[in-house]
Amino acid sequence: MNADNSTNEFPDAAGYPDGKGTLDEGTGSSGVPAEAEELNEPSTDRDADIVVTADDSGDAFRATLGGEEIAVMHVTRDGEGVVTLTSTVVDPAVRDRGIGTSFIAHVLDQLRDSGATIVVECSMVEAFIGDNPEYESLRA
Repeated sequence: MNADNSTNEFPDAAGYPDGKGTLDEGTGSSGVPAEAEELNEPSTDRDADIVVTADDSGDAFRATLGGEEIAVMHVTRDGEGVVTLTSTVVDPAVRDRGIGTSFIAHVLDQLRDSGATIVVECSMVEAFIGDNPEYESLRA
């Protein structure tokens, strides 16, 4: 116990560069820089916020996030339940956050629920199915 205050202080075994560091018994800072603390906050772009809808024309699926369109998947339909997935475009402003992957999963789940089968021409969807073989059964 330190005579100057009522908390227990322990010498820093690792030693600070100035040699004067002490560690308190869990009551001090986490040591994480304030900028990094933000990373512990939930993402504002989480999966539940993505809304996926099919165009009335049936030739595209669109994803919106907060009311803004962020992705589109173009498709063609043969009228017999086979949907050809031709291309997928994700807004560059939201790339590298898993939104494209989530969008593709939503579309494939909707197609599965509707009983459709798919033909894949889009390289992005092809790569997704390669990583998620549970969607392989959707192929025509």
